[in-house]
Amino acid sequence: MNLPGLGLRRTHGLVLLTAYVGVVTMLVKRARNAIVARQDREAYMATIVENSNDAIISATLDGEVLTWNAGAQEILGYTAEEMIGQPISRILSPAETDRHAELVSHVRSGHSGKSSEGTRVRKDGTPVAVAVAASPIRHDGTIVAMSTILRDISSAKALEAAQDRGAFYDGLTDLPNRNLLHDRLTHGLERAARSGRPPTVILVDLDNFKAINDSLGHGGGDRVLVEVGARLQRAVRPMDTVARHGGDEFVVVVEDPQPGAALRAAQRILEALKTPIEAGDHSVVVRASAGIAVGQVGQGADELLGNADAAMCAAKAAGKGHWQVFAPEMHRAVVKRLGLTAELAGAEDRGELFVVYQPIVELGSRRVVGAETLVRWRHPNRGLVPPLDFISIAEESGQIIDLGTFVLGEALHQLRRCQCDDPAFYLTVNVSPVQFRRPGFAQLVAAAVEDAGVDARCLVLEITETGLMTDVDENIATLAELRTSGVRIAIDDFGTGYSSISYLKRLPVDIVKIDKSLVDGVATETGMWALLQAILGLISAVGLETVAEGIETSAQVAHLEALGCTRGQGYYFARPLAGTELDELVARCKTLPQPASPLTETPAP
Repeated sequence: MNLPGLGLRRTHGLVLLTAYVGVVTMLVKRARNAIVARQDREAYMATIVENSNDAIISATLDGEVLTWNAGAQEILGYTAEEMIGQPISRILSPAETDRHAELVSHVRSGHSGKSSEGTRVRKDGTPVAVAVAASPIRHDGTIVAMSTILRDISSAKALEAAQDRGAFYDGLTDLPNRNLLHDRLTHGLERAARSGRPPTVILVDLDNFKAINDSLGHGGGDRVLVEVGARLQRAVRPMDTVARHGGDEFVVVVEDPQPGAALRAAQRILEALKTPIEAGDHSVVVRASAGIAVGQVGQGADELLGNADAAMCAAKAAGKGHWQVFAPEMHRAVVKRLGLTAELAGAEDRGELFVVYQPIVELGSRRVVGAETLVRWRHPNRGLVPPLDFISIAEESGQIIDLGTFVLGEALHQLRRCQCDDPAFYLTVNVSPVQFRRPGFAQLVAAAVEDAGVDARCLVLEITETGLMTDVDENIATLAELRTSGVRIAIDDFGTGYSSISYLKRLPVDIVKIDKSLVDGVATETGMWALLQAILGLISAVGLETVAEGIETSAQVAHLEALGCTRGQGYYFARPLAGTELDELVARCKTLPQPASPLTETPAP
């Protein structure tokens, strides 16, 4: 029987059943997809953990290691097999045990994400700096374990340490720098308030270091500074501080000094620098001046260093190469020197600089054959400033370059006038070691001579013996280049340095000027007479002309003539003359009158 209503109900039931099956199928599919997705996520997360560069470690709250990834093996050296099931304390140093216990307590209380820095111990026993972050692991809401992430920060810590060291240590010499020096001095002076024994400071400044830099380059100069720092450290006690104050200045802090300890230290320092320093292919002799200042209770570090600097400046002003102990009046000298340095900078533009000429004569006839060019400074308030005061300032400040160029120009103009009356008349010009070692100096002189239109053979450049004996080979090359242009060379102040007569055969020079210190004793000291006899004989043997400097008495003239010296200069013959006076002398007869003082001494046998 086919009932109409029954067919409709069957159709409706089938639709519902189909829909139900579809829903169930969809839910099953979604569940399956969710399971697969969760498994994929878990596998993905496991991959991330395993391949992380950080150490990711899980452990029970009692410290038993549960998981250990490849990052942990890379950082700490242990494999997973070696660590899983082992106590986490294997990677803790004794110093870190308490800090780790605090970290576990923090996690046990339910906190996460706490970050800190610490160290862990590698399998080979070496420490490694790490950043630490820890989080709790829960099961059914209960904290059952701890996950820890360790990041290796050893490179960053090393860089930080290097930066910290750079703030307190000199990058070239690795000595304490100005910052650390100031800190140690401050603490030393604070201790002195309790002990009553303040530190003493020795400030060491290298003499004419700019000439070394100019001749060897900054690389060679740096090697010299490194060796100077090493020698200073060897010259003092381990408890004393040697610091590089800046440039070519070093400071020694003598802690808890005993009577005379600082003076002995200063003497050892200067002695240590006398041995030549090897800088590449060059051998350099370094001289230094030192200032000593004894600390006072209640004094500040800057004041103590300032006192030592004032003493060092006094040592340089007194001739360099030795030490001075601070005295209050030295501050006035330093202030004066600083003022002169500033005022010298504009002296030429203000017309305060001028030159004078001291005649050079034949001893027998007193005929004037040449003159030495000397620079003078007439200060509007101070009057005539002694050359010893401002020449050293010019060398230290670098103003000697401009000053030397000015003197050379004035001398060449004067020489052109004198040669109109006597073509053989010559002028000498003093050259500072700073000028001489300046690149292009020989070309500068050649160009100036050509522009002046004078006979180059009538220009004589005077260079001190000590200046020539530093880096002899390079100096010989510069001297040879100068002589190629036609100018002649004189060794000035001969007898004050450390050269030997054998150098005279190597050096391309024409004239040797005997220093006044030897001339002074020739008429009164038999030993000096014999020394000069040997020196003049050897100079004559190598074919060089000799000029004696600083002659003041007729007795000196007689002795020098008896020894074979033919030319000289000094107040006995004439004081320095203005340019117009020299013009008149050369144009007249060029012979100086016989001095009024009689000859009372006789030559030594």
